[in-house]
Amino acid sequence: YTMNQSINTTGTCLTVNANNITINMAGFNMTGDNNSASDYGVSISGGYNQTTVKNGKIYNFGAGIYSVKGYNGNFTNLTILATGDFGDGSTTYGIYLSGDNNSIIDNNISDIVNLALTSDNFAYGIYLSSNSNNIIKDNILNGIWGDTSANIKHGSGIVLSSSSNNTLTNNNIWNCSTTSAGCLYFSNGDNNTITGGIINKSSTALGLIYLETNSDNNIFKDIQLIGATKNDTFLTATSVNNTFTNVSYN
Repeated sequence: YTMNQSINTTGTCLTVNANNITINMAGFNMTGDNNSASDYGVSISGGYNQTTVKNGKIYNFGAGIYSVKGYNGNFTNLTILATGDFGDGSTTYGIYLSGDNNSIIDNNISDIVNLALTSDNFAYGIYLSSNSNNIIKDNILNGIWGDTSANIKHGSGIVLSSSSNNTLTNNNIWNCSTTSAGCLYFSNGDNNTITGGIINKSSTALGLIYLETNSDNNIFKDIQLIGATKNDTFLTATSVNNTFTNVSYN
């Protein structure tokens, strides 16, 4: 399927209900109304596989891409932005994935800002949940913020939650804000390899890289860490056997 015009909507824009679907946005936009965390740019919630979304801009949804238990997807050359009040206690994502063997390559995920009034709101650029063997490469994540109206802010560029054997290469994370996590945040994330890229300018109280709760045997190499307000890296006592090689700290 190739788009031939931009789409404005007040709900989810496109829902995938089959395997082997390609959506070529062809430079056009999908635009939501930035007021609900359950509205998605592209929803792949039924466990469908081999979905490709590429070459366009996705604005103002609770998640630009929301994929549950989908395998072998490809999400490439997308610009994803979302700034708005998505509801108290809500979570906003650039890309959310819970399936294996997906590729997230060459995307610009910026200004993911959840403006809801409580202090329990979250914003994430790329979020991997309970999955493995994904490739995240050459992405820019800039300005990932949670609740900006209170001192408690929850915003992480890339999160690996109960996710293992993923490969992250040359991703740049700028301007994240969190007091409960890190710009690059692992929780029960094991055997992942992170190579290259810059993590810069965080107001986090924990770390630019934060490994929490049994995040073991991860490899970090050739990464620049710049502009932390407190810690460049923060590892909890239950996260062991992690390797940092040629990582620069400033």
